[in-house]
Amino acid sequence: MSEHISVLLQESIDYLITDPNGIYIDATFGRGGHTKAILDRLKDGGKLISIDKDLTAINKAKELKDVSQYKNKFDYFHGSFADIDKCLDNFNIKEISGILYDFGVSSPQLDQAERGFSFTKEGPLDMRMNQSVGIIPASEWLKYVSHEELSNVLFKYGDEKYSRKIATAILNYRDEGNELNSTVQLAEIIKKAHPRWPKNIHPATKSFQAIRIFINNELGDIEDALPKAFGYLKKEGRMVFISFHSLEDRIVKRFIKDKLHPFHDVPKEIPVLAKDMEPKIKVLAKGEKKKPKEDEVQKNIRSRSAVMRVIEKI
Repeated sequence: MSEHISVLLQESIDYLITDPNGIYIDATFGRGGHTKAILDRLKDGGKLISIDKDLTAINKAKELKDVSQYKNKFDYFHGSFADIDKCLDNFNIKEISGILYDFGVSSPQLDQAERGFSFTKEGPLDMRMNQSVGIIPASEWLKYVSHEELSNVLFKYGDEKYSRKIATAILNYRDEGNELNSTVQLAEIIKKAHPRWPKNIHPATKSFQAIRIFINNELGDIEDALPKAFGYLKKEGRMVFISFHSLEDRIVKRFIKDKLHPFHDVPKEIPVLAKDMEPKIKVLAKGEKKKPKEDEVQKNIRSRSAVMRVIEKI
């Protein structure tokens, strides 16, 4: 299994930490790369809470909590970062100095065959990040999904232009009475149905990504999470976003635009006070300017699509 390498590690922490005695949130613990880097920057008065849906990640967080140097300034919360209100209420925290989002899926999740994220490793067709709640695995969803819904998911979340053809192949296989419960099995169906394989990319890449995003409500969680987190952010507090997919980054950009230009989409005939239209943030890093350097991409090929954006609350 490959080690998870945290993307834009030093750059993101440099932006995030403005007060070493402040309270911070790592919204996606993963395997703890960003968490440990943040903890090493905090002084004794500082506090970090890390959040993750994945039970394997939470078990790693428990191990980190037992490290003596981190014990008094670290805690963790099992759940979605969209539940930051529940998380902070749980720790009786009213205000935070900053929050870091590292969206997407971690390398160990992709590399664990039993999680069902990988189309190159034989495993159950699961794809759930949180296997302890009522989310159904991909194999169950594919038992009843309609052609229209499946093709829409593949197109919307995977930008798969052959979505209808691939959906037809998957549902034909299912409707012939075959069980569809293996990652490699699904990948082979997609591979045979794909009329034109992308260069250097497995033909199942976009479809697997789309189904994973849908099953875990990844984009819905981001849309719910950002306004909630901003409400807890103190003045001059910062939000750092690392996106790996254009759909993730699009949500972040829209959120930033709404805070830079409040009421920008309100019809002209509706009166709005001038003070309410003032920017709520300043932008410290734009995505196109903050991508991994070439040496980082060479060490970790999965970082090549990463984009970082940073804002500060006014």
